Amino acid sequence: MFNPPAAAASFVYAVGVQADRLLDGLRGGVRTRTPVVSVGNLAAGGSGKTPLVHWLTRRLEERGLAAGVVARGYRGSWAHRTARPALVRDLSVQEAGDEAALLAKRLPRAEVAVCRVKARAAELLDPLNLDLILVDDGLQHRRLARDYDIAVLERGDWLGYVERGTRLVPWGRMREPFVRLERVDAVVFWDASEEEARRLSLRFPAPLMLRARREPVELAPDGGELPPGGLSGRRVIAFCGVARPTVFFDDLRALGVELVETRAFPDHARYDARRFGELRRLMDAHPGDLPVTTAKDAVKIPSGALDGLRVLDRRVVFAGEDGARLLGEVGAVARRCGRG
Repeated sequence: MFNPPAAAASFVYAVGVQADRLLDGLRGGVRTRTPVVSVGNLAAGGSGKTPLVHWLTRRLEERGLAAGVVARGYRGSWAHRTARPALVRDLSVQEAGDEAALLAKRLPRAEVAVCRVKARAAELLDPLNLDLILVDDGLQHRRLARDYDIAVLERGDWLGYVERGTRLVPWGRMREPFVRLERVDAVVFWDASEEEARRLSLRFPAPLMLRARREPVELAPDGGELPPGGLSGRRVIAFCGVARPTVFFDDLRALGVELVETRAFPDHARYDARRFGELRRLMDAHPGDLPVTTAKDAVKIPSGALDGLRVLDRRVVFAGEDGARLLGEVGAVARRCGRG
């Protein structure tokens, strides 16, 4: 339905985006010695950027390449109070923010740096003799020169574009128009069929078009993946503080669990005494049922705070040879820039 006030606000936002891009182009961006690969999106809110950064970093390590990771440290106190960069290993979870802390936990061999100005975090990593720097949510960060841009798109976002065109915030979810895809190097379409991806590639023929999905996987306390089937048939108390809680609940249902209670807290929710009290009351009301949360939430919960807590994450699975194609291109960036 057409919404004139929201459409007008979206037009003003679009003008601001263009002006910001022009000003950043005139200022120029920071160029690091280490090649930079960004993973970003066009839409506001969660879109699978962080899982893809994790997947890329792990696969690059398997190929003998050392990658550092840059994140903003969103909702972390460090990025809130200072514009100085810091390594996540030197910060608490509350200082680093949940997504950056989760990346550091699941990537113990990689250095993760946070700063609200991502270019400064990249400069902190630059002297560490890395082959690549991966920037989580870096597509709109024009203060940092990048060598390769990857855009990720949720099914609802690219399907919405096909059906009704671009709707920028606040009328829609898009931070930039879809024509921006013509100026990236690769696009990952979550949950697209082969035929849907083919039709999309006719609209945007320039970048590498890739298909992938995310599968639920249970994590061990050390962050490693557990064999499938451990939650199947169990009664579960599910809680989370993520952008799309229904996705988490649907993942649990797909694993064959019975959801006896669900709680959806605000995205990046803090876990304080009041919230722990609410969760313990739920557990007392359902003795023997398993509390389960997301990996992003679990990283903020101290060990032993909730007895029997289980953790669910999502792993990236590419269609066919698409993952190998992306790794080949990203590895080529390192070689082309004289690294790797």
